[in-house]
Amino acid sequence: MLAALITFDVDPALSLEEATAKFESTAPHYRDLPHLVSKAYICSDDGATVGGFYVWDSREAAEAMYSGDWEARVTAVYGVQPSLRYFYVPVLIQN
Repeated sequence: MLAALITFDVDPALSLEEATAKFESTAPHYRDLPHLVSKAYICSDDGATVGGFYVWDSREAAEAMYSGDWEARVTAVYGVQPSLRYFYVPVLIQN
């Protein structure tokens, strides 16, 4: 498995309510998405960084997601380009 950490440094910072509204607007794109194991939307304490932590069943699935119009679509939502980092997921605990 592979994790992707996507972050946006937003200015001005978002309140938790504003971030939640943005997250809810994009959540339908990810529900029941093939190869996506899980997604957690994240917001820093100060609201200056928002994003998502994704777990994919393969690198190929992750790279396929982040190609094409994905970057333009999320940039339009958050007003800034995303930062993308990949991580291996050797162990995943789901409670």
